[in-house]
Parts: sequence; structure tokens; C-alpha cells
Amino acid sequence: MRTILAALVLLGATSATAAKQNVLAAIDQVAESLGNTRAVCRKCYVHPVVLETYASGELFEALPAATSAAASRRNGHGLSRAERAVAALLRRGARRSPAERKIA
Repeated sequence: MRTILAALVLLGATSATAAKQNVLAAIDQVAESLGNTRAVCRKCYVHPVVLETYASGELFEALPAATSAAASRRNGHGLSRAERAVAALLRRGARRSPAERKIA
């Protein structure tokens, strides 16, 4: 769930020049929701594929379903559109090699 929160916060950020600030804001929001530190949240609660995809500029394309008005609706399997979109992103990211996933 925290990876999903971070992804949704990053989707709401529109400034390409503020990418680092956007990542910090997403991590901070997750940290606040957990009552934890930024470092712990980045390491343990937000999947690196979400941050890597955002840094590469591909997050908006990777999660189009998460931006729709119905993103919070659940399907018959208990997952919202946002949750399904992030799960698909993580599956795609897991198939890439570590070198391909590295943030430049």
C-alpha cells in the first residue's frame, strides 16, 4: 500500500524540473502515514521500481489507470485500479535486469 501511495503522489506532481523534490514529497507522505523516517520508508516501504520509473519519466505512461476518477474502485478481486496498475508496473520492473532498472 505504501508503494501505491508514493506512486499516486508522484503522479500528482507535474514539474519535471522538481523531480527530486517530488520524490522527497512522496517519501515524506509515506513516512508521515507510517510514523516513520524518510530513510526507512525509502528502503523498506516504497518499491525502487516506482522511483526508477518516475526518474525515467515513464511513470505517467506506466500508470494511466491510476489517474482516472475510478482509480479507487475495487474489482472483484479486491484491488483498486491504482493497486492493479502499480502491481503491473512492479511485475514489468521485476523482468528488467538490475542494470536496466538503475536510475541514471
